[in-house]
Amino acid sequence: MLSDRCAIWRPDAIRLPASISATRVDIVAIHPGCDDLHLRASIQAQSHGIVLAALGSGNANATIVAAVKECTKNNIPVVVSSRVPTGVLVPGYGGGGGGHDLVAAGAVHSQTLRPGQARILLASLIASKAPKDAIIRAFDDLNP
Repeated sequence: MLSDRCAIWRPDAIRLPASISATRVDIVAIHPGCDDLHLRASIQAQSHGIVLAALGSGNANATIVAAVKECTKNNIPVVVSSRVPTGVLVPGYGGGGGGHDLVAAGAVHSQTLRPGQARILLASLIASKAPKDAIIRAFDDLNP
């Protein structure tokens, strides 16, 4: 159920645009009360992109939002996914760490792909030098 409508769909198979063998994309797990240590370690390790395994419908906290903003300023794409096994991620609220704040900081919400799946797609998009708008479209499953 999405706000005002029910959506049932099965996405088409994803075709990866490039090999990912030389592209580092880290998955950083978010949990209640976490700090930005692992996110900053990924930056220091020169990760090409980061997938956040966020809480619930794609939420974090203010510390993570600030680190995401730093990543996007440095052209490191950040994709928000969830460890929740099913459901659509919707950046519904802000208030210092909600999904809305992550999007405002420059992150992209993966609406249905879970962290491992999102990592593969993001790595392939980075390897193919896709622009940010193409990355956003690739993860926007409701508007292919």
